[in-house]
Amino acid sequence: MEGGTVVKIGIATSPDTVPYWNLTRSVAIESGDGRTWRYGELAAALVSEGDRVAGGQVIGTVGQVLDCGKVDAGSPPYIRDLCARGAASMLHLELADRLPVDGGKYLGGNWFGKRDRTFPFRDPAPSLQDAR
Repeated sequence: MEGGTVVKIGIATSPDTVPYWNLTRSVAIESGDGRTWRYGELAAALVSEGDRVAGGQVIGTVGQVLDCGKVDAGSPPYIRDLCARGAASMLHLELADRLPVDGGKYLGGNWFGKRDRTFPFRDPAPSLQDAR
């Protein structure tokens, strides 16, 4: 992806928010054009706020978002399916016009899912294609 400056490291998921989530981190990088890329659901961040990073630099390790031992019949069907397929580890990627402000009620989301207009998401597909 693009290089830039690490502007925020935070918590992406927590069992305090959703019982079947593990604790994971997020890293937000502001690119030179003002856009912010947020990489979430990381086991660990390998950079610090204020660091300059280059495109292709390793900034973290992929985490295991779901604690499948806590997923039960009352959990959403897609969550049960992810655990059944052994897909509890994933990388969450967002592209926004600015760093989203955490309002305490954010439960995930991105351009491809149900859009929460309190977050200024952009379609990352053109940027991802340009990165090839």
